[in-house]
Amino acid sequence: DELLGKGYAAEKVEKFIAVISAADDEESALAAAEGFASDASVVEKMRQVLRFAREIAYGRFNVVYDKSLVRGMGYYTGPIFEVTLDGYNFAIAGGGRYDQMIGKFSGQNVSACGFSIGFERIVTIVRHADAAKRNERSFHRRSAVMRSVI
Repeated sequence: DELLGKGYAAEKVEKFIAVISAADDEESALAAAEGFASDASVVEKMRQVLRFAREIAYGRFNVVYDKSLVRGMGYYTGPIFEVTLDGYNFAIAGGGRYDQMIGKFSGQNVSACGFSIGFERIVTIVRHADAAKRNERSFHRRSAVMRSVI
């Protein structure tokens, strides 16, 4: 209803909902997006980005296509991304492609991709890690003392 209220054509809204409702596996979601996109090469480029990201990750981290990801900045003109850490329910970094933003400041349109890191979120993670290490050392110290007493 919100999209219809903003003037989007009903058939486009239906197609969009079909894409969002597609199966959760990556290939099904991308195949549904191909049917929605006015230029199927855009979806192929997304596959390429995912493939390249996985190659440079060397298995050290997961690269996941999430069709439900939305960033709240209106200047993004292409793919967006977030960096998360297992065990935390927030992104620690995020960004995406923006083509016109630099031109607003410089007068020259320059395509770009950028991201920001949530400093306060990194601090939270470091504090949790530090507290866990202290608790672990404290536990081991107590265990060692208890064994020496027994």
